[in-house]
Amino acid sequence: QELAAIANFVNTNDILILSYASTAHSLAISRDNIFRYVTTDISQSKVVAKFLRKNGREYLWQLYRNDLGNISVANLVNGQFRRSGGKKVRRFIYQPGQSDFYEILAQISSEIEGKEKEKCAVYVAGFSEVIKILAQASEFTNLYDNVLWVGSDGTAKLKGVIENHASLRFAMYSKFTVPLNKQQDSFEYKKFAMKLENKIGFSPNIYTITASDILQILAYCGNISDFSKNKKKVIYEYSAKNYGLTGNTKLNKNGDRKEWGYELWRVQGTIAGHKWKSIGIVN
Repeated sequence: QELAAIANFVNTNDILILSYASTAHSLAISRDNIFRYVTTDISQSKVVAKFLRKNGREYLWQLYRNDLGNISVANLVNGQFRRSGGKKVRRFIYQPGQSDFYEILAQISSEIEGKEKEKCAVYVAGFSEVIKILAQASEFTNLYDNVLWVGSDGTAKLKGVIENHASLRFAMYSKFTVPLNKQQDSFEYKKFAMKLENKIGFSPNIYTITASDILQILAYCGNISDFSKNKKKVIYEYSAKNYGLTGNTKLNKNGDRKEWGYELWRVQGTIAGHKWKSIGIVN
């Protein structure tokens, strides 16, 4: 949403933006001044729909934040789910800053009542407020008894899900699953991620590490003598041949990451306690 707000200004004033986390399909615009080093919500929505249908889900309830990015991904998931054989989608929207979700959750719980839970799923698209959503959802047995919950990438690896007892319990019972662009299996990636985790106290998500790749690209551009005359060309060409911590950073015609697979994350119990763990890669 912030990127959308400044898009016209940066394009008008010939300012370049290199983003490490923006995925909204609405910002996939050819020849603009915004370069995004992650894949768009189109790719993410296909992964979500495929996962839901693979797990036998026919009925989907969507709960999403009222902002450009989350509306975009919710719309795309809706379309992909229906095209892949999903029978029905119910949609609920909440406002930025909202903290009480009881009424919405009660409505969803009521609608699930009487249905085969193994065919039901809830998709939530938002940010850190999802911690409260999960915690409040734990009061409704209908919402976690064999009902599969899936989140958008904005909900991935939230530390608060583990720190809040109610949200942790609900995430475990509902098998709350979230897609993220996949991590690399290289020694360099693992070394950097571990060093960063030791510094900040929790496992960084892929977007944090993507920011490091962008810094590498900017450092290269800063050493090009005529960069100011051929800014976009230099960025496209170097991104195409660059292999950073997150892999090849090649961009498509809209200035967005061309290819990058996904992996699915869940909160799982370990000897050391609960943590977010990858449960598999989806291409």
